[in-house]
Amino acid sequence: MRAGYIPINDTDVFWFFNRKTLPQDSEIAQEPKLIIQEALDLLRDFPEEYHDILKRTLPDTPSLTPLRCRCPWAVLFGRLSKGTVTIAGDAMHAMTPYIGQGGCSTLEDAVVLVRCLAEGLNGKLITSTNEERKRIEQALKKYVEERRWRVFMLMTKSYITGLSQPGSGNFAKFFREKIMTKVPGDALSHAEYDCGGLFDTMK
Repeated sequence: MRAGYIPINDTDVFWFFNRKTLPQDSEIAQEPKLIIQEALDLLRDFPEEYHDILKRTLPDTPSLTPLRCRCPWAVLFGRLSKGTVTIAGDAMHAMTPYIGQGGCSTLEDAVVLVRCLAEGLNGKLITSTNEERKRIEQALKKYVEERRWRVFMLMTKSYITGLSQPGSGNFAKFFREKIMTKVPGDALSHAEYDCGGLFDTMK
């Protein structure tokens, strides 16, 4: 079980806890007060400061929802566009929240998608609907291939980071302390990625 909180401003705090899914979750999710009470019960050994935050929570604000993620290899090897249709954001790469890149990678998707479409359509005379369709299809294929490896690496890193969190068992402890700490490089290097601008390659 994991829990924490993050101050948003002088008056608001985002708090969370996660645990295994239970059969009665659909019922609990309909009653925000039950969510707060369950958190207090399950986290009774947590610091009093955390309990105080839970008790001060407005009764209609908590939500209970399952964490969902997509298998990284589904992105690496799967089909992510068809004709003039593609996917982005969580539809493409839903991932666990452990490296804070879900929303960031979605913004990257948007930039790359716009750039690929602009490069495919801008400044070129389109003489028929069929030609326009083909250009869009090629632009979407380019977008998918540009994003595929990047989001695969993010999803994999997030999944492994979650598995290695404290409280995940002896194997996770061994992996975290003996392997992850020995991996060279900046642990936050994924956050320094530059996906380029909207019209970087357009002249």
